[in-house]
Amino acid sequence: MIHPTFSSLLALAFYVLLTTPLTAQIEPTFRDIDYVGDGLQNHLLDVYIPPNTGSPRPAVVYIHGGGWKNRTKKGTLRNDLRRLYEDAQYVIVDINHRYSTEAIWPAQIHDCKTAIRHIRHHADLYQIDPCAIGVMGHSSGGHLAAMLGAAMGIDSLEGYHLGYPNESSDVQAVIDFFGPTDFLQVDNMYPSTCDSPVIYEEPGSMVSQLMGCLVTECADKVQSANPINYIDGNEPPFSIYHGTADCTVPFFQSGILYNALIENNILVQVNFPQEAVHADPIFYSWNTILNLTNFFVQHLSAATCDEALSCEFADDHIELELYAYMEGPFDTLTRQMVTHLNTIRGLLPGQTPANPASPPTPSGQPYNKPPWNYMGTEGLNWTDDDYIGTETDWVLVSFRNGATKDTEVVQTAALVHQDGRITFPNPCVLTETMGTEFYVVIDHRNHMNIMTPTAISVVNNQLTYDFRASDSYITGLGFGQKQLPTGEWVMFAADADQSDIPSSIVDGLDKSIWLEGNGTFDDYCPPDFNLDGDVNGEDKSLWFDNHGVYSRVPK
Repeated sequence: MIHPTFSSLLALAFYVLLTTPLTAQIEPTFRDIDYVGDGLQNHLLDVYIPPNTGSPRPAVVYIHGGGWKNRTKKGTLRNDLRRLYEDAQYVIVDINHRYSTEAIWPAQIHDCKTAIRHIRHHADLYQIDPCAIGVMGHSSGGHLAAMLGAAMGIDSLEGYHLGYPNESSDVQAVIDFFGPTDFLQVDNMYPSTCDSPVIYEEPGSMVSQLMGCLVTECADKVQSANPINYIDGNEPPFSIYHGTADCTVPFFQSGILYNALIENNILVQVNFPQEAVHADPIFYSWNTILNLTNFFVQHLSAATCDEALSCEFADDHIELELYAYMEGPFDTLTRQMVTHLNTIRGLLPGQTPANPASPPTPSGQPYNKPPWNYMGTEGLNWTDDDYIGTETDWVLVSFRNGATKDTEVVQTAALVHQDGRITFPNPCVLTETMGTEFYVVIDHRNHMNIMTPTAISVVNNQLTYDFRASDSYITGLGFGQKQLPTGEWVMFAADADQSDIPSSIVDGLDKSIWLEGNGTFDDYCPPDFNLDGDVNGEDKSLWFDNHGVYSRVPK
């Protein structure tokens, strides 16, 4: 849909700003809409629909600031969005989100994305063009606005459990007012003129409260809240405002966001007024209102979208059908793997342990930590409800155009089930734009990695391989998989030290790791070679059985 040309609206906006005084407050057309349906005050939004609009209009969603832990939607139309409402006849949506004192990250982005999905689902009611939705926020709201623009299509950040899972949370334009980006760099970025800057890397800081941990002690989780980590060249236009004398969020935080967007060829405008402080009056001035109005009019009035295809039906999507067994949890009597970590112990990431005395394993797949440092967010918000009961553990799956690590095109965390079937939280990870044949590599936290012996061709948009039925990649000295007396091929167990380079090996370091963990019960740890939640003699036996075995899969 093409909206009325924005050039006349730009002129009109400028004219009205100069000639029309502000009048009475404007009340919401729809007030206190519970966009989740759980009755929480911080799950409410207001919708302002311009009178006499005869067709669906672009919408701008506003996210308030307040350090993720205070303030709320205004209750009447904000002055800086009034021109969009009155002159461009845009629908304005003002939303709340849960405070960090109620729920830690990623609850806040879950809420914002759910609010976007809500208004898109009810586009007819709110007279919104679902193809033209922009977002704007100040301070922490600016951070969330930037996350909406950068982290599109990241399942772990969507919060589908809150509602409208079949709708998109994508936005078509972003304005970020002095929002932080990389929390781990903030304290080193303040200008020398800041006598008492807000410190992020301390207990009780607003960011530590948001993360639910001291930011320096949970770096992987902190990076999941960094919009820069998600920028890939598919972002909508951005406009960034930040004062150079900001001692709450240093303006270099917006500088690194700007650089990342530019490097990925994303259209971005910046306004860094000299000597302006955090929430400086200049950001609410007539000139700023004119600029933000023009930005949204330019990029939303001409916005279009096609009906989105789910990845299952997209022409270039490759459907994945992979299978693999792991030695240790494999039961030769049932010919399946056991699910002790899942159904008996409750120790998979995000689950509630069956033993109340056991510490829960933090949510998120286990490969976002050393030695892998894979930055995917699969499972970051998972709970017991996300596991169906047949999962044995998480694995890390890579796809390569060649046999060596440097040919890797994409990597993703996945779940291996008791029958060896591998399922992908992100089923859209592989497309034919990446190639038409691939080596498939599977890593596990304490099993030797395996790789297909040859590149596997994509046939009818499907990639299929069964590691259970044949040995994996072997070159020179070394082994692929182990064939059990019952005939199945399995991944060698006992490789607790995954830092072996260039390939995995079961050696004394693995035994040392087992010795350090010996006696550990109800824990999710590398020395647990048979994945039963108990580090004992059975795990040591697996190490002895495989001692000296190594794989030549290049890591």
